[in-house]
Amino acid sequence: MGKLFKKVRVLRNNRNKKACIIMIFLIAVVIIACGKKELKDKKVIIYAAASMTESLSDAVEEITEKHPDIEIKVSFNSSSKLRLQIEQGADVDIYISASKSQYDKLKEKVDFEKDKKFLSNEIIIAVNNKNNIEKWNEIHRDYKVLKAEDYVPAGEYANKLLKKLNGIENGFSEKVLSNVVSEEINVKQVVNKLYLGEGDVGFIYNTDLTEKVKDRLYKLDVPEEMKVKSNYYICLLKNEEDNIEVFNELLSYDIKKIFRKYGFSIVKN
Repeated sequence: MGKLFKKVRVLRNNRNKKACIIMIFLIAVVIIACGKKELKDKKVIIYAAASMTESLSDAVEEITEKHPDIEIKVSFNSSSKLRLQIEQGADVDIYISASKSQYDKLKEKVDFEKDKKFLSNEIIIAVNNKNNIEKWNEIHRDYKVLKAEDYVPAGEYANKLLKKLNGIENGFSEKVLSNVVSEEINVKQVVNKLYLGEGDVGFIYNTDLTEKVKDRLYKLDVPEEMKVKSNYYICLLKNEEDNIEVFNELLSYDIKKIFRKYGFSIVKN
């Protein structure tokens, strides 16, 4: 670049206006080309439900191996908190919600380029194995219960499950809720506290029961008709080339295999 400017000065000294104009034009082309490269190297920013931490991290790793020119940054938290951040102006390209209600609220305020229901999960009752709990209808006894806040999808689904179970055993949900010792801002905090023994019972997603925590946590079965499912929605917020590429990859067969490995069900549209 310095040599180019030096030549420009020489040409000016020689009063060769035509050559000077050509040289300036070439410099402008170089600058424009550099600007385009910076745009191409833009990060694709994903906001995703905390329950996708392990599965989406693996998925992103596979996508970046396939597309090394695309940089992907992911932030995990409750779908409700991420939605509020987007509404407040956070720079996000793709949003993945674990709740239809959060998806609907965001759609009222933000225009989606594309959106799709693509995964399904299940809220479960998990137990720290320091306790000898064998059945779901035992958790209303003197056990410390952990759950997510009511406005968080995992907390919303936990309440739905308790309401269903209350239909089998009257007063069950009230007794369980009276034993809640902590309500967390996302489901991963529930998992961590339960794993550390700060609670005896916790309401988490089926996909949160990973190999990393199965040495201390186990799942209690509930009747099939009582199970509460959660659907996940993926939303493309900005119609840019790299964003579209990542969005499509997340819906691809190979990436869906990763989600399935972690316990998600694939929604057929």
